[in-house]
Order: sequence, then C-alpha cells, then structure tokens
Amino acid sequence: MNLALNNGKIFFRRKLIEANLELRDGKIFEISKKTFSAEKEIDCSGKIILPGLIDGHVHFRIPGGEQKEDWKTGSMAALHGGVTTVIDMPNTNPPLNSIQALKEKKAIVEKDALVNYFFHFGATNSNLEELKELNDAKIASIKVFMGSSTGNMLVENPIIQRKIFEIAKKKDLAVSVHAEDEKIIKENIEKFENENSPSIHSKIRSNLAEKIAVANALKIQKEAGNKLHLLHISTREAIALIKKAKLNDKKISCEATPHHLFLTKNAMDKMGNFAKMNPPLREKKDVVALWNGIKNGTISTIGTDHAPHRREEKEKNYWEAPSGVPGIETMLPLLLNAVNEKKLKLEKVVELCCENPAKIFSIKNKGFIEQGFDGDLAVVDLKKENIINGKDLFTKCKWSPFEGWKLKGVVEKTVVGGKLLYENE
Repeated sequence: MNLALNNGKIFFRRKLIEANLELRDGKIFEISKKTFSAEKEIDCSGKIILPGLIDGHVHFRIPGGEQKEDWKTGSMAALHGGVTTVIDMPNTNPPLNSIQALKEKKAIVEKDALVNYFFHFGATNSNLEELKELNDAKIASIKVFMGSSTGNMLVENPIIQRKIFEIAKKKDLAVSVHAEDEKIIKENIEKFENENSPSIHSKIRSNLAEKIAVANALKIQKEAGNKLHLLHISTREAIALIKKAKLNDKKISCEATPHHLFLTKNAMDKMGNFAKMNPPLREKKDVVALWNGIKNGTISTIGTDHAPHRREEKEKNYWEAPSGVPGIETMLPLLLNAVNEKKLKLEKVVELCCENPAKIFSIKNKGFIEQGFDGDLAVVDLKKENIINGKDLFTKCKWSPFEGWKLKGVVEKTVVGGKLLYENE
C-alpha cells in the first residue's frame, strides 16, 4: 500500500518546506513539490508534517499492571500524542531484568502494540551475567535505579554500579539512570514520617538527593567511559553539573519531562497526590534552569515518564498513594503551545523528541523525514486550540495533571509504518 500526504509543510533538514510526501511499503519513498497520487491520499493543507515522536520513557505497565495501562491503550494514547515509537521501562511485575522475562514481554507486546517499541532492560544487584548476555535489537539501554521508585530495582552499591556501566560500555549501550540518592531519601523519610501532606514529597526527595546521585553517576561514567543518559532531571543543581560534564564528553545526555517543565511544586497544593511523581515537582527557579538547559543544549531529550495510576490509588493518603502521572498524550500539544508562545522553536521540539532520542538509543531509520526512512509521521495543526479533558484521553486512567489547560497546537493525524492509525480523535 502507498500513502500520499499533499499540500502540507514538511519539517525537512532543520526547516519547514512546502512539499509533498509519498510513502511506499512503510517507508518514505519520495519528497517532492509534485502532487502524489496513491491508494490513500491525505490533504495536509494548513498542517505541518513532523517526524513521528520517540518517547524514550514510558511505563505501559505490562506485565502486572494491566488495570493501569496495557499495550493497546498505551499505544492508542501514544498515537493520540503523535508518538510513533516508545521505549518502555523495566519496573513491571515481574520486572524486565532477565532474558526469559524479555522473551515473555516481547510475545505480549508484539501481539498488542500499535506503535514501534523498544525496552530499557533493568539492572539489579544480581543480574550482571544476564547483562553480559544481552544481545537483542529491542534493548535501547540498561536502566539503573540509584534511588528507589516504583518496584524493587534499587542498585545502591557503587561497585555494582561501576560493573554495570562497564558492561554497557562493552555492549555499546547507554545506561539510563534514575538519579536520586537513596541514603538522603531514607534520612528525609525518617524526618517527615509523622506528616501526611503531599507537600513533603519535594522535601523527602530533595534537590540534594538528585544532585548527589547525578554527581555519582557522572563520576562512575567518567571512569567507565560508557554512554550515560540521566532521566527526568528536575533541579538547577543537577543541570549545572551535567552542563559542565557535557563540555568534555559527548557520551553524556539527559532528559526533562513535560511535568517538570510546565508545573512547579505549587501544583501539589491544588492536586495533591495527583501531582506526586519521582523526582518531585520543584521550585520556579528549577523550572527556569530546565528551560535554560533546553536553550543551551544541556537537555538532550524530552520524555514523558508516562506513568498512569487509577484515580482511587491517587486518592489514598500521601504514604500509600503511588508516584507517577500520565503524559504521553499531552507532551506534543504542550510543546506546540510553547512554540506558539515563542518559548520554544519548532526545530528544537523535533530535536528533543525525534532526532536526539534516535541518536542516543541507536534507533535506525527513525526521528527524521528522509528518503528511505520509516514512514512514521505526526501531522499537526499549530493554529487549532484544544482544552485537555481527561475523559477524552485514551490512557486507561482518564486523568491528566494538565486538566483544563487550553493549548494551541494539536495532533491531527499519526502515521506508523506508512499506515494512518490516528485521525482527528
């Protein structure tokens, strides 16, 4: 089957051009000024055609969390957000930390996924031999939890951390790190154990906890020489450390999330546990540092950390409510709105959400609109407005921390492998 996208503007080689696209057999066949005829033709008048987004940080909850999300609903949510490729996290139940678990998970995902997929393989204190045997094209990185989060995959010992980094170096895989210092978190839990307000979350998982963990990860990486990707960076102190380290080492990259870019810890006053995530929301000056990090190139990617939970779970008291928020459907609309507000350039959105993830995680033929590349595209309308309503989302949890936000810029269509899979809701 072939597909034609005519009369739109295409983001091609760092700029928008007026051109048309023909896709054949799932690939981009031709980019030209001429109008294409095809079995399926899409009129993109007034629309912009972007490479399909690559979300390097999702929790689609399978296995063990089917009540929160699965690969069908997660895929539909991705398509709704213009995301055509996802990289799923390992902290499921059971976790993805063995070759056998990988085989079982691939069987499930291959059956249900509507988007392209890869996995972060979980490192533990006892699976170094499994890591050495890793040889699967679907593995994008090795994930290390330096601080505890959802699941039980903490790797706190610096000697084991170093061995993991060294294995990753030999495998030419990135190590993706959840950088929060466990010792500081535990000390703060004892300090605030008699309080029950969501507002203590940013005190328990303090700026210092992230700073120390990032410093330790950078130190180990410098010794091991591997590729290092620091996830969901949220503090000004961490940004300063990463900016300095990146001056001398191109193998270092880091991610920011939409919730850390667009919300502050004041959101906890209004939303309570519905704004609880790890790491927590920060102060305005931290948010400013993240935006500066985008402008100066310190931040390499934006990933959603899409982590849906049911409403009834979030409505529990602070200590029992799980951390995490959904975000895969709202990332691109939030960024397009920022483009409209002149806070961000469209080319930076594509760099952060398409090009850089493809490079960092060695994903071939994606992230760019080029002849011969995979036919993964997002068609957006920069002028159209929409109000975020949880009931309209495809994620199972049906809520958003950005509920009620009016955004200018919507995803109109999403194409995966040359097939139109999402169109106008």
